Amino acid sequence: MKKSLITMLVALVLVAAVGVGATLAYLTDSTDVKINTFKVGDVDIDLTETADANGTAATVTATEDGFKFENLQPGDVVGKIPVVTVASDSNDCYVYVKVTGDNDTLKTNMSSDWVKVADNIFRYKSGDDAVCTKNQALTVFTTVTVSTGVEEQPEGGFDPITVKACAVQAANIAIADADAQAIGIFNNNN
Repeated sequence: MKKSLITMLVALVLVAAVGVGATLAYLTDSTDVKINTFKVGDVDIDLTETADANGTAATVTATEDGFKFENLQPGDVVGKIPVVTVASDSNDCYVYVKVTGDNDTLKTNMSSDWVKVADNIFRYKSGDDAVCTKNQALTVFTTVTVSTGVEEQPEGGFDPITVKACAVQAANIAIADADAQAIGIFNNNN
């Protein structure tokens, strides 16, 4: 009898527990999952160039890497117009160019919007603002003048005038640090 009383009490406790548990209701709620994705921005520039003889006897031929000027005369001023354009999907940036071969024999008319930051390396700065924005076109120079002192073609030819461009993000970086970054890029890539 004791055994059946214990069994009955256990069964009664279990039924009571299930009954009480079934009658208890808790207020609950949940949210939809929010997915946060992150993508780093980009700086994107393009260097293009046009050229012409500017009414001189020089011949100008397009090459894969630029232009070839031939039949130049002392005092000739030929058109060579490198332009750096900030792409439409680019973040704001500082734009730099490295110009080599510009000397007393072949002289460019470098735009005053370019500020020298190191030997042959210049940063674009228009007025007080050095930050370049999307779709901005930056003319580096427009002409090359052959010195009137040139008497003959040097053996091996003149040093070519080369232009290379790079961009460094403008956000969250001091301009001196951006300058150092650009100098490093040019010096590592010659």
